[in-house]
Amino acid sequence: MSEQPQTPPDTAERAEQDTAQETMQEIATEHLPALKGPVDMPIDPESGMVAPRTFREMWQVCVVYAKSSLVPKDFRGQPANIFLAWQRGRELGLSLGAALENIAVINGRTQVWGDALLAIVERSGLLEQFEEGFEGVWPQDDFQAVCMTVRAGRNGHKARTKTTTFSVADAKTAGLWGQNVHKTYPRRMLQMRARGTNFRDNFADLLRGVHAREEMQDVIDITPGA
Repeated sequence: MSEQPQTPPDTAERAEQDTAQETMQEIATEHLPALKGPVDMPIDPESGMVAPRTFREMWQVCVVYAKSSLVPKDFRGQPANIFLAWQRGRELGLSLGAALENIAVINGRTQVWGDALLAIVERSGLLEQFEEGFEGVWPQDDFQAVCMTVRAGRNGHKARTKTTTFSVADAKTAGLWGQNVHKTYPRRMLQMRARGTNFRDNFADLLRGVHAREEMQDVIDITPGA
């Protein structure tokens, strides 16, 4: 008996995403039929930006963005993904535009670009000191990126200093060295690994489990059934 061809993992994942998208569209259309037509949208008089107040209005904004060629290609034609990215961005203090530019889903988890992590932490007012650099001899195993932050003390808590590193040896141990973006941008990847670990340890309440996108680009999905 001949074996049935298996669907490639990436194709299966895309099919699953498409099904979820269709489900979201059906739910919205069934329960909010008015979404098929345009919705009057309040405008913030100071910023000139749309200021949706209801799910119906937010969904209409997502539909408009999904039709635009100016949004990142992963969000084009995907209003449900835009809506969820918008919500995740709000949790992190990002506007809709910033969320779409900086948020990505890798291996089923929300990630943001490393520079956006820095912006989130800086805007909180809790980042008292921030320093990054490199130590060692390039590209020897002891060459490493170093990130140091000082979290301001508040509400009875003392200021907290955190220093993290990520070296060439660490990248080799993790099986990352010379692979994909680690091959193309090795120093940047070391830097983002050190930064991401530092920020998650020292500002966990702000980032809520989010990783730097640069950290996760070379990570293999080991989720059971993946």
